[in-house]
Amino acid sequence: MRRNDGHIRTSHGGGTDCGIGSRVGHEGIAWAKLRALGEGAAIASERLWP
Repeated sequence: MRRNDGHIRTSHGGGTDCGIGSRVGHEGIAWAKLRALGEGAAIASERLWP
């Protein structure tokens, strides 16, 4: 959906599922995902606040 000011408005179904629930099936996958999220946050922080 495009707003009057030209910005595109997106809609997503917000929820509480972080994607690492019991359905993952292996705790190594969950820990790898959390590690990757932390690494991504560190990269973003370095770029935003050098």
